[in-house]
This record gives sequence, C-alpha cells and structure tokens, in this order.
Amino acid sequence: MPENTPTKRGYRVPIPNIDHFSAFDRGFMARDSALDGFLSPALDRSNLEVQIRDKEKRYRMRKVLCSSLQRQYAGLDIPKAVKENLEALQDSGTFCVTTAHQPLLFGGKLYVLYKALSTILLARSLS
Repeated sequence: MPENTPTKRGYRVPIPNIDHFSAFDRGFMARDSALDGFLSPALDRSNLEVQIRDKEKRYRMRKVLCSSLQRQYAGLDIPKAVKENLEALQDSGTFCVTTAHQPLLFGGKLYVLYKALSTILLARSLS
C-alpha cells in the first residue's frame, strides 16, 4: 500500500514511517523475521489454536491465579456469572483473553474503552 494512503477513516501510515517507535517496536509490529525467536505467533484468530496449545503446555500458575482471585472476591456479593467464571477458570481447559495497553498512547481514553470492549467481544465469541 502506498505511503499515507487515504482510507474512509483517515490515513494509513506504514509502521516504518513512524519515527516515534523504536527499531524494536517497528520490527515487532511488522513481524520482522529477525525477532522470530522472541515472538509468539501473530496475534490473530488464525493462530488462536496455536496460542492455546502453547499455553496448555507452559502455564503452571493456574492454582495460584485461582486462589488469589478467590481471596480478592472473598466476602463480596458477586454476580452469578462471575462466580461461574471463577469456577471455570480452575479447569485446565479454560483460557483467558487478556489485553494490555499504554495508557492514553495515541488513542486517548476512548482507545482504552475500545480495547476493553473488543477484548470482551473476542472472549465471548470464543466461548
């Protein structure tokens, strides 16, 4: 795609053209093959099965996570759905969808909300 291509929502600027990012960040976002040993498979739906199998083999902290969450929720009146999710999390066949963000980086407060909602929608679609 040509540089600074107009789209319906604005302009598409190729990642290598954004000087704000470090060389590592640009390589990460462009999936540079030089980083293959450090990166998981690309984070898209086609690789979710690969990610799940990898987490099944390597994740050993489920009991610690569950007991920590149970302590945090102890004594609170929590909705039935939350209780069911906490119980389901104890099952080794249950996986979480999580996200991270740089607070207010580029998108501002609305972007934080967008990421949270899109993560919830992805988790629901995978359930």
